[in-house]
Amino acid sequence: MPITIIRDDERLSTEFDDSIFYYKRIKDQDFMNIRRKHTTRGEVDHAAVGLEVLQSYVVDWENVLDPDGNEIKFDKDLINSLPSVVQVHLLNQINGDTSGLNALKKSKATRKP
Repeated sequence: MPITIIRDDERLSTEFDDSIFYYKRIKDQDFMNIRRKHTTRGEVDHAAVGLEVLQSYVVDWENVLDPDGNEIKFDKDLINSLPSVVQVHLLNQINGDTSGLNALKKSKATRKP
């Protein structure tokens, strides 16, 4: 699989069950800045790093439902309410991981609408 340069205007998608999530990949320097921001006396708050990455790099979703079955408009403040397995999947996609669930070939590059 060829390597693809990370562009500031990229918009990628990944499916999880029947939902679609749109995201951007993170550049190493941006990740390091977020990590540094959440490090105190050498201790990294990994939960805070993960949440900030998700809130900054997940840009939209489709077919995400509330407990009553109603579709919810994208709201970055609700990302922390997604099941942890979905959050981990999204973090892997944002980090450019091409193994695991991505191996199912459900992720694809798309252009901005």
